[in-house]
Amino acid sequence: MEMLILKTDINNSDDFSTVRNRLDDSYRINECTIDLEDKDKVVRIIGDDIEVKDVVGSIKSFGFLCEELPD
Repeated sequence: MEMLILKTDINNSDDFSTVRNRLDDSYRINECTIDLEDKDKVVRIIGDDIEVKDVVGSIKSFGFLCEELPD
């Protein structure tokens, strides 16, 4: 199982729900959370067979900024 920690510009729970649902359709995600209070709007994703570059690319294709943060 992999854990990704991503910096985003997702600003509200509705946008996060949309992103989460779209990611669930494409990846084997066990858990996905966001900290909307954090200045980096940190998204944490735990799943099987997920590649950071693929997930970052997906989130960017949904219209949001996204980059990997170090563990």
